Amino acid sequence: MDPHWKMVQAITVKHNNKIKKACSPIFEAFNLNELWYYKILENGDKIYFGSNPEWSEFYVSNNFDLFSPVNCHPKFYRNGCYTFSSTKSFAESRSLPEAKRRFNINPKILIIEGIEGGVEGVGFSSPSSESKQTELLLIELAVLKLFFKRFRKQHCSLFSELQDYKINLKQLIGSKFYENRFFEESVQMDKKIALLKLMGLAYFESITQREVDVAKLVVRGFSAGQIAIELDLSKRTVEHRIERLKEKLNAHSKAELIEKIRELEEIECL
Repeated sequence: MDPHWKMVQAITVKHNNKIKKACSPIFEAFNLNELWYYKILENGDKIYFGSNPEWSEFYVSNNFDLFSPVNCHPKFYRNGCYTFSSTKSFAESRSLPEAKRRFNINPKILIIEGIEGGVEGVGFSSPSSESKQTELLLIELAVLKLFFKRFRKQHCSLFSELQDYKINLKQLIGSKFYENRFFEESVQMDKKIALLKLMGLAYFESITQREVDVAKLVVRGFSAGQIAIELDLSKRTVEHRIERLKEKLNAHSKAELIEKIRELEEIECL
């Protein structure tokens, strides 16, 4: 059995009633009809589930996963929220017309967040094709994030079970895994980066995921010792990463470092 098909059957199909029941409040509140989640690691491992088993089965059986722009190395991702109408790689996707025509699914937004050694994505779709629906979801982005955070906490066993059915994208699509098919750099992005550098955030792009993990705890008021315990690191390692963060963000004190970390969080660059 194809490993991707096996994962869909074992999680999306098997647990469909549980997933749909858990999603029904957010679906009713915001006129949604699908939620999907995936995680991709730097070694190529991927896990996935969705709330619509018929669409997931159709997607896999037609090999749309071979052409999906999301199936690439995490280094090509940027944290943030992406709309399917304005992102070229999504707009040109072969699967979107079929999702709309056969299943009345209109993918709207995809929320991306970097994690240790990879990236996670959470997407939402609607039966409505109107742009106003996308605008609503962007306005209520904080609510969507909170919903999924609680979903994950309440269904941790589902996420644990997913690990037993992971697929490897390097084996599935070969060298395409190392092609940037997700995010296309643009002149506008270059201007944004230039502006942030002028604002004193010159080296924010070079911050590693390990440093991000430390930064997020620093801004919450954790001491180096507490961070060491939380991340299972030595205190010396944590102190070194804090100093590296200060250098990269041009911060001369802990208070200034916290201020700049918060600024990066506000614009979803961290």
